[in-house]
Amino acid sequence: TDEAVKKLSAGQIGFKTESQAPLIHISVGKLSFEDKKLADNISTVIGAIGSAKISAVTLKSTMSPAVRLAVSSK
Repeated sequence: TDEAVKKLSAGQIGFKTESQAPLIHISVGKLSFEDKKLADNISTVIGAIGSAKISAVTLKSTMSPAVRLAVSSK
């Protein structure tokens, strides 16, 4: 458990991909996050992947309806 705590404290993130489709599932925050913190996390993920490589973004919590986000390629 000490190793897992070190990795998470250092900023390691986990993500899943789909083998049959070009999808990435990634956690960007929690429902308890303030709007600005959540928006910053989403912007960071989009920037890390590259907005030109992203065709659509959908934001969703586990048991909620999905919200489509607009992504502009720069």
